[in-house]
Amino acid sequence: ILLGDKKKGMWLIHLHHVISVGCFGAGLFLHRMQFFGSFAGICEISIIPLNNKFLYRDFGIKKGILYKINLLMLALLWITTRLMIFPLWLYVFFSDVYNFPYYKDASVFEIVIYPITIVILWILSIKWFE
Repeated sequence: ILLGDKKKGMWLIHLHHVISVGCFGAGLFLHRMQFFGSFAGICEISIIPLNNKFLYRDFGIKKGILYKINLLMLALLWITTRLMIFPLWLYVFFSDVYNFPYYKDASVFEIVIYPITIVILWILSIKWFE
């Protein structure tokens, strides 16, 4: 899949999914920080109008009210569920880790890799929003 993709930047999409699935899986395996996985997963709501946009593109439909409504929904959801949620996620994560003794048992992997993953996803979301 990765090597056969001719579209520019598709390797970033694949990489971001591998990293995200790894973090989600670690949360499930370790039975910790599952809230943060669910919180980050809110961003996937924006994929619905994104997939619709790709369908419109593939079928050559780039006009009409439904197309315009879909683009508006995509922009609104992208801003609210990616560009705004990820910084909020970081704030809540570090506030909880710092203020609650429950997280003293968290591994370095959880404390370091989870936020790095969110920062990477945020940067990719900003780049893809262009």
